[in-house]
Amino acid sequence: MTNFRRIYLFLTCFLLVSVTNLTAQSDRPEMLTIYPGNVAVVQHLIEADLDKGLNNVSLGNLPENASAVAFFTLFDGKLIEVDHQLPHSGADQLLRSNVGKPVVFIDGSNNRTEGELVSANPALYVIRHDDGTFSYLQDIRQYRIVLDDFPDKFRNMGQTTLQLNSEKSGTQTVRIFYRTQGLAWNAEHAFVLNENEDALDISSSAILLNTTGTDYENVRLRLIAGEIRLAGGGYMPRSEMAMVASDAIGMRDSGFERSEAFEYYAFDTKDRVTLKNGARKQVALFNTESVNVSKTYRYLSQAYGPTVYNGRVGVDFEIRNDPDEGLGEPLPGGIARIYRQTTDGVELVGESAISHSSVGSIIRFSTGNAFNLRVDERVTEQRQLQGRVVERDVEVILFNAKNEPVSIELSRRVSANEQIIRSSVAHSMKDVNTAVFDIDVAANSETTVTFTVRSGN
Repeated sequence: MTNFRRIYLFLTCFLLVSVTNLTAQSDRPEMLTIYPGNVAVVQHLIEADLDKGLNNVSLGNLPENASAVAFFTLFDGKLIEVDHQLPHSGADQLLRSNVGKPVVFIDGSNNRTEGELVSANPALYVIRHDDGTFSYLQDIRQYRIVLDDFPDKFRNMGQTTLQLNSEKSGTQTVRIFYRTQGLAWNAEHAFVLNENEDALDISSSAILLNTTGTDYENVRLRLIAGEIRLAGGGYMPRSEMAMVASDAIGMRDSGFERSEAFEYYAFDTKDRVTLKNGARKQVALFNTESVNVSKTYRYLSQAYGPTVYNGRVGVDFEIRNDPDEGLGEPLPGGIARIYRQTTDGVELVGESAISHSSVGSIIRFSTGNAFNLRVDERVTEQRQLQGRVVERDVEVILFNAKNEPVSIELSRRVSANEQIIRSSVAHSMKDVNTAVFDIDVAANSETTVTFTVRSGN
């Protein structure tokens, strides 16, 4: 193998090969703006010696799925053309092109496995040694690989060349922006209830994922929360509430600053970050303590189906996003994991998806169903009156096996041609289609509620 030129391949990134006519003196990603929905805009900075007129500037280290039609530039001149050479699938194709040729795999301890590459199936790589024995490798990501052949078709993979028309000669800073996929973020929240379950602490994080095939080192990072429309129809993951406008304010105990960005909200890192290809990084987004929370047991009465036994009672919580309640910060939607403080630490009591929450809105989440609460309900009598008018008597029995009294919110859907004409417990109309009964149930006891629903003309 000493007569061959050796090429070193790191499988954790794509090979990027420069061309000889580069005009760029430096080329680096400067800023990542990541949106919901696996879409990002990357800002590249290039220091380039440009002639007045046309210049070709080549970029390396671009992700495979960078959109060649989504480039634009900021400098003293105009972008004329983008030539974006799509990369091959990388290491696997390069290894397959070397089947039957010498290869060396070197692990992190500099142990060498060398011989003829017999098979380059991504599930199993087979190397035949000079003594006729074989080695089999499955996960080759941990290896540095030495090859003796580098086909020409791999020399320009991933290369992008920009043709720029400069208005002047000399060194310029060229800002290049392009859209790509493979960069994603989502918010995850830890809600820690106190033992009385009337207040909680919030610890929120941004979860970053890079599957672009490219490393981004020492870059500024901006995360966008909101509903972004994409060409071709469709939106980024939907937010049910618009974020309110605000001046840039440092978030409490956070590595981010937040600000209004068009009709959305932006979270900017205070420090630069490094996001390696294949990395999943967690960055502190928001922390606050002693946020007031209300807890409600809820049961939704069924329509007129079969008798219900052991109906489950949900455990719901609400937070008012208001400074007087201990919050007052825009909170991006995501997964909330709810914990409860105990004498031994904390215990997980449920998970719930929450929507984007602007200041002044209500954050609602549920932890599941209560074990010691259940409901039986049935229609005890149905009467056909004149025409199409029908009356139904409904009985709902609420059981409490807890050692303390509880209040259960019993809700009943009421359609446009229905009304509750009498009930054993007073009710209110939450909205035009929802009647609500607030039922107190003593410890280790049960309470029966009856009501009559009239429907038809």
